Amino acid sequence: MNNKYNWQILISVVLIPIVFTMAVFVFQRTSKDLVRAEVLPEKEIVVENFDELEKDSDGDGLSDAVENVFYTDINKADTDGDGYTDRDEIERKYNPLSTGEAAEYRTLKGQIEKERYYKKEEDAFATKLVAESSVARDDRLYKEATLVVDKKTCVKIDNLDKQKSCIYDVILIEQGYANCEKIMDIDEKEVCQKNIKYSRAVCDQLSFDKSRQSICYREGAVVFEDFSFCDKQQGMEDEDFCIINYAHFTGDLSVCETIIDLRRKNMCLSPPLN
Repeated sequence: MNNKYNWQILISVVLIPIVFTMAVFVFQRTSKDLVRAEVLPEKEIVVENFDELEKDSDGDGLSDAVENVFYTDINKADTDGDGYTDRDEIERKYNPLSTGEAAEYRTLKGQIEKERYYKKEEDAFATKLVAESSVARDDRLYKEATLVVDKKTCVKIDNLDKQKSCIYDVILIEQGYANCEKIMDIDEKEVCQKNIKYSRAVCDQLSFDKSRQSICYREGAVVFEDFSFCDKQQGMEDEDFCIINYAHFTGDLSVCETIIDLRRKNMCLSPPLN
Protein backbone atom coordinates (compact mmCIF):
# COMPACT_ATOMS: atom_id res chain seq x y z
CA MET A 1 0.00 0.00 0.00
CA ASN A 2 2.79 2.35 0.91
CA ASN A 3 4.66 1.52 -2.30
CA LYS A 4 1.57 2.32 -4.40
CA TYR A 5 1.14 5.60 -2.60
CA ASN A 6 4.81 6.47 -3.10
CA TRP A 7 4.57 5.84 -6.86
CA GLN A 8 1.56 8.15 -7.12
CA ILE A 9 3.49 10.92 -5.37
CA LEU A 10 6.52 10.38 -7.62
CA ILE A 11 4.45 10.50 -10.81
CA SER A 12 2.68 13.67 -9.62
CA VAL A 13 5.97 15.39 -8.83
CA VAL A 14 7.46 14.55 -12.26
CA LEU A 15 4.49 14.94 -14.57
CA ILE A 16 2.87 18.08 -13.16
CA PRO A 17 5.89 20.39 -13.90
CA ILE A 18 6.25 18.89 -17.39
CA VAL A 19 2.59 19.44 -18.20
CA PHE A 20 2.73 22.96 -16.74
CA THR A 21 5.85 23.87 -18.78
CA MET A 22 4.29 22.65 -22.02
CA ALA A 23 1.13 24.60 -21.32
CA VAL A 24 3.13 27.81 -20.74
CA PHE A 25 5.15 27.27 -23.94
CA VAL A 26 2.02 26.76 -26.03
CA PHE A 27 0.43 29.84 -24.48
CA GLN A 28 3.49 32.02 -25.21
CA ARG A 29 3.73 30.90 -28.83
CA THR A 30 0.04 31.51 -29.31
CA SER A 31 0.30 34.95 -27.69
CA LYS A 32 3.28 35.98 -29.89
CA ASP A 33 1.47 34.89 -33.02
CA LEU A 34 -1.56 36.89 -31.96
CA VAL A 35 0.56 39.99 -31.23
CA ARG A 36 2.46 39.69 -34.51
CA ALA A 37 -0.80 39.26 -36.39
CA GLU A 38 -2.20 42.30 -34.61
CA VAL A 39 0.81 44.50 -35.36
CA LEU A 40 1.42 43.35 -38.89
CA PRO A 41 -1.51 41.25 -40.15
CA GLU A 42 -0.88 38.94 -43.02
CA LYS A 43 -1.55 40.43 -46.39
CA GLU A 44 -2.08 38.25 -49.39
CA ILE A 45 -0.04 39.24 -52.45
CA VAL A 46 -1.51 38.21 -55.74
CA VAL A 47 0.97 38.42 -58.59
CA GLU A 48 -0.45 37.81 -62.04
CA ASN A 49 2.80 38.68 -63.83
CA PHE A 50 6.26 37.83 -62.49
CA ASP A 51 7.50 41.23 -63.74
CA GLU A 52 5.32 42.77 -61.06
CA LEU A 53 7.68 41.34 -58.43
CA GLU A 54 10.41 43.75 -59.59
CA LYS A 55 8.18 46.77 -60.21
CA ASP A 56 9.18 49.78 -58.10
CA SER A 57 6.62 52.54 -58.69
CA ASP A 58 8.23 55.19 -56.45
CA GLY A 59 11.87 54.29 -57.20
CA ASP A 60 12.89 53.96 -53.56
CA GLY A 61 14.66 50.64 -54.03
CA LEU A 62 11.78 48.55 -52.66
CA SER A 63 9.57 46.64 -55.05
CA ASP A 64 5.85 47.25 -54.85
CA ALA A 65 5.43 43.67 -53.63
CA VAL A 66 7.75 44.30 -50.67
CA GLU A 67 6.07 47.62 -49.90
CA ASN A 68 2.73 45.83 -49.73
CA VAL A 69 4.15 43.59 -47.03
CA PHE A 70 5.28 46.60 -44.96
CA TYR A 71 2.14 48.63 -45.71
CA THR A 72 4.19 51.51 -47.15
CA ASP A 73 2.94 53.67 -50.00
CA ILE A 74 4.08 52.26 -53.34
CA ASN A 75 3.81 55.74 -54.87
CA LYS A 76 5.87 57.57 -52.21
CA ALA A 77 9.54 56.90 -51.67
CA ASP A 78 9.21 58.32 -48.14
CA THR A 79 5.83 57.19 -46.82
CA ASP A 80 6.03 58.97 -43.44
CA GLY A 81 7.68 62.08 -44.87
CA ASP A 82 10.53 62.20 -42.34
CA GLY A 83 13.26 62.72 -44.93
CA TYR A 84 14.39 59.11 -45.18
CA THR A 85 13.27 56.66 -47.83
CA ASP A 86 11.24 53.61 -46.89
CA ARG A 87 14.13 51.37 -47.89
CA ASP A 88 16.62 53.27 -45.68
CA GLU A 89 14.35 52.99 -42.66
CA ILE A 90 13.51 49.32 -43.19
CA GLU A 91 17.17 48.34 -43.73
CA ARG A 92 18.10 50.10 -40.49
CA LYS A 93 15.18 48.54 -38.64
CA TYR A 94 13.25 51.81 -38.22
CA ASN A 95 9.52 52.25 -38.71
CA PRO A 96 8.79 53.54 -42.23
CA LEU A 97 5.25 54.48 -41.16
CA SER A 98 6.20 56.74 -38.25
CA THR A 99 7.52 60.27 -38.70
CA GLY A 100 10.60 61.38 -36.84
CA GLU A 101 14.27 60.72 -37.31
CA ALA A 102 15.83 57.97 -35.26
CA ALA A 103 18.76 59.24 -33.22
CA GLU A 104 20.99 56.40 -34.31
CA TYR A 105 20.20 57.04 -37.97
CA ARG A 106 20.76 60.78 -37.55
CA THR A 107 24.16 60.14 -35.97
CA LEU A 108 25.09 57.74 -38.75
CA LYS A 109 24.01 60.22 -41.39
CA GLY A 110 26.02 62.99 -39.73
CA GLN A 111 29.11 60.78 -39.61
CA ILE A 112 28.75 59.93 -43.29
CA GLU A 113 28.39 63.59 -44.24
CA LYS A 114 31.44 64.48 -42.13
CA GLU A 115 33.52 61.76 -43.80
CA ARG A 116 32.42 62.96 -47.22
CA TYR A 117 33.39 66.54 -46.35
CA TYR A 118 36.85 65.60 -45.10
CA LYS A 119 37.39 63.29 -48.08
CA LYS A 120 36.57 66.19 -50.38
CA GLU A 121 38.95 68.47 -48.50
CA GLU A 122 41.71 65.85 -48.59
CA ASP A 123 41.26 65.33 -52.34
CA ALA A 124 41.42 69.09 -52.96
CA PHE A 125 44.57 69.39 -50.84
CA ALA A 126 46.18 66.44 -52.63
CA THR A 127 45.35 68.00 -56.00
CA LYS A 128 46.91 71.27 -54.87
CA LEU A 129 50.07 69.51 -53.72
CA VAL A 130 50.37 67.71 -57.05
CA ALA A 131 49.89 70.99 -58.93
CA GLU A 132 52.49 72.76 -56.78
CA SER A 133 54.99 69.95 -57.18
CA SER A 134 54.40 69.99 -60.94
CA VAL A 135 55.08 73.74 -61.09
CA ALA A 136 58.25 73.32 -59.04
CA ARG A 137 59.39 70.50 -61.31
CA ASP A 138 58.72 72.59 -64.44
CA ASP A 139 60.68 75.52 -62.98
CA ARG A 140 63.61 73.24 -62.20
CA LEU A 141 63.63 71.76 -65.71
CA TYR A 142 63.36 75.25 -67.22
CA LYS A 143 66.45 76.45 -65.34
CA GLU A 144 68.33 73.27 -66.15
CA ALA A 145 67.51 73.50 -69.87
CA THR A 146 68.62 77.12 -70.19
CA LEU A 147 71.74 76.43 -68.13
CA VAL A 148 72.97 73.49 -70.22
CA VAL A 149 71.30 74.86 -73.40
CA ASP A 150 69.35 71.68 -74.14
CA LYS A 151 65.96 71.74 -75.89
CA LYS A 152 65.36 68.07 -75.03
CA THR A 153 65.15 69.00 -71.36
CA CYS A 154 62.46 71.57 -72.21
CA VAL A 155 60.30 68.84 -73.72
CA LYS A 156 60.05 67.19 -70.29
CA ILE A 157 58.16 70.23 -68.93
CA ASP A 158 54.47 69.45 -68.36
CA ASN A 159 53.05 72.95 -68.86
CA LEU A 160 52.85 73.46 -72.62
CA ASP A 161 53.24 77.26 -72.58
CA LYS A 162 56.26 77.03 -70.30
CA GLN A 163 57.68 74.27 -72.50
CA LYS A 164 57.42 76.49 -75.59
CA SER A 165 58.99 79.44 -73.78
CA CYS A 166 61.84 77.20 -72.64
CA ILE A 167 62.59 76.01 -76.17
CA TYR A 168 62.42 79.58 -77.46
CA ASP A 169 64.88 80.80 -74.81
CA VAL A 170 67.27 77.95 -75.57
CA ILE A 171 67.16 78.88 -79.27
CA LEU A 172 67.98 82.50 -78.42
CA ILE A 173 70.87 81.41 -76.22
CA GLU A 174 72.20 79.22 -79.03
CA GLN A 175 72.17 82.26 -81.33
CA GLY A 176 74.21 84.33 -78.86
CA TYR A 177 71.41 86.36 -77.26
CA ALA A 178 73.18 86.32 -73.88
CA ASN A 179 76.10 88.22 -75.40
CA CYS A 180 73.84 91.23 -75.95
CA GLU A 181 73.52 91.58 -72.18
CA LYS A 182 77.19 92.46 -72.02
CA ILE A 183 76.69 95.59 -74.15
CA MET A 184 76.64 98.69 -71.97
CA ASP A 185 74.96 101.10 -74.41
CA ILE A 186 71.18 100.65 -74.14
CA ASP A 187 70.42 101.41 -77.81
CA GLU A 188 73.13 99.10 -79.06
CA LYS A 189 71.94 96.37 -76.69
CA GLU A 190 68.38 96.70 -78.04
CA VAL A 191 69.58 96.47 -81.65
CA CYS A 192 71.62 93.38 -80.80
CA GLN A 193 68.65 91.70 -79.14
CA LYS A 194 66.29 92.47 -82.04
CA ASN A 195 68.79 91.23 -84.60
CA ILE A 196 68.87 87.88 -82.84
CA LYS A 197 65.20 87.57 -81.76
CA TYR A 198 63.88 88.25 -85.27
CA SER A 199 66.65 86.67 -87.31
CA ARG A 200 65.70 84.08 -89.90
CA ALA A 201 67.81 81.54 -88.02
CA VAL A 202 65.53 81.95 -85.00
CA CYS A 203 62.21 82.35 -86.84
CA ASP A 204 62.72 79.18 -88.90
CA GLN A 205 63.07 77.11 -85.71
CA LEU A 206 59.76 78.26 -84.21
CA SER A 207 57.51 75.85 -86.11
CA PHE A 208 56.47 74.35 -82.74
CA ASP A 209 54.72 77.64 -81.92
CA LYS A 210 52.93 79.06 -84.99
CA SER A 211 51.81 82.24 -83.25
CA ARG A 212 55.32 83.10 -82.07
CA GLN A 213 56.76 82.21 -85.48
CA SER A 214 54.27 84.49 -87.28
CA ILE A 215 55.25 87.42 -85.04
CA CYS A 216 58.92 86.64 -85.59
CA TYR A 217 58.62 86.78 -89.41
CA ARG A 218 56.47 89.95 -89.26
CA GLU A 219 58.95 91.76 -87.00
CA GLY A 220 61.91 90.35 -88.93
CA ALA A 221 60.62 91.94 -92.15
CA VAL A 222 60.74 95.33 -90.41
CA VAL A 223 63.96 94.90 -88.42
CA PHE A 224 65.93 93.79 -91.48
CA GLU A 225 63.70 95.64 -93.99
CA ASP A 226 63.49 92.36 -95.85
CA PHE A 227 60.21 91.68 -97.67
CA SER A 228 61.13 88.01 -98.15
CA PHE A 229 60.30 87.37 -94.45
CA CYS A 230 56.62 87.75 -95.36
CA ASP A 231 56.89 84.94 -97.89
CA LYS A 232 57.64 82.57 -95.01
CA GLN A 233 54.26 83.16 -93.35
CA GLN A 234 52.05 80.04 -93.30
CA GLY A 235 48.61 81.63 -93.73
CA MET A 236 47.40 84.26 -96.19
CA GLU A 237 46.12 86.54 -93.42
CA ASP A 238 49.45 86.39 -91.57
CA GLU A 239 51.28 87.12 -94.81
CA ASP A 240 49.04 90.10 -95.58
CA PHE A 241 49.58 91.68 -92.18
CA CYS A 242 53.30 91.10 -92.53
CA ILE A 243 53.19 92.99 -95.87
CA ILE A 244 51.12 95.78 -94.28
CA ASN A 245 53.63 96.10 -91.44
CA TYR A 246 56.54 96.15 -93.87
CA ALA A 247 54.87 98.71 -96.18
CA HIS A 248 54.00 101.10 -93.37
CA PHE A 249 57.46 100.90 -91.84
CA THR A 250 59.48 101.26 -95.06
CA GLY A 251 57.00 103.46 -96.93
CA ASP A 252 57.08 101.09 -99.90
CA LEU A 253 53.35 100.85 -100.69
CA SER A 254 53.97 99.03 -103.97
CA VAL A 255 54.09 95.74 -102.08
CA CYS A 256 50.42 96.29 -101.13
CA GLU A 257 49.44 95.21 -104.64
CA THR A 258 50.40 91.66 -103.77
CA ILE A 259 47.52 91.52 -101.25
CA ILE A 260 44.39 89.84 -102.67
CA ASP A 261 41.94 90.67 -99.87
CA LEU A 262 40.43 94.08 -100.78
CA ARG A 263 39.89 95.24 -97.19
CA ARG A 264 43.46 94.45 -96.15
CA LYS A 265 44.83 95.95 -99.40
CA ASN A 266 43.06 99.24 -98.65
CA MET A 267 44.45 99.08 -95.12
CA CYS A 268 47.94 98.65 -96.57
CA LEU A 269 47.52 101.56 -99.03
CA SER A 270 46.33 103.85 -96.23
CA PRO A 271 49.18 104.04 -93.73
CA PRO A 272 48.36 105.55 -90.32
CA LEU A 273 49.22 109.22 -89.82
CA ASN A 274 52.14 109.74 -87.46
